[in-house]
Amino acid sequence: MTGSSERAHALLKIARESAKRLQDQILEILRYIDVGQLVRASGQTTFEQLAEIITKIGWDLVLENITFTVADALQQQVIYFSTESLELILRELLTNSKKFHPQQSPTVHIYAEPHQTQQMTLSVMDDGGHLSTEELQKVWMPYYQSEKSFTGEVKGMGLGLPMVAMLVWNRGGSCHLCNREEQKGVCVTLTLPLLNRAA
Repeated sequence: MTGSSERAHALLKIARESAKRLQDQILEILRYIDVGQLVRASGQTTFEQLAEIITKIGWDLVLENITFTVADALQQQVIYFSTESLELILRELLTNSKKFHPQQSPTVHIYAEPHQTQQMTLSVMDDGGHLSTEELQKVWMPYYQSEKSFTGEVKGMGLGLPMVAMLVWNRGGSCHLCNREEQKGVCVTLTLPLLNRAA
């Protein structure tokens, strides 16, 4: 291969990567806009369906170490969230767990526990890196990109966790992210509504 053809090949590779990055950013923006439809849509999800969603995402992302535990008190309850919303939320959280793990192979534990009346908490814990105080405060803000602090690269638009927050907040829930104290990694805790069976 001559020098000119090598140069052309390198430029073509850069062009393809740039086009792919632009496409991903456009899709991320459109997904953020479309979240409004999910916010307005009502729905419900059983814990059996939630387990199926987690399994599906694990297969899609090639995550081999995921466990899901549901407290006995929740076994017969129903989450007042559509399956589409929960899949988007968990896909974003698990994608982040993989992205920010040093080997892109995190061990993830997901726990569902009762909270207050007609509420539950869904906690997603991984064994990746810790976040700085600034990052912990800003991750729910649109366009904030934690990956820049990890790699120096900005591959997304910083809209993933704000999408999660938008869905959760509009159902009267809450979002919290903290570093794990006993080991590396973070824990995302979401407070979600349960279906009021008496309604």
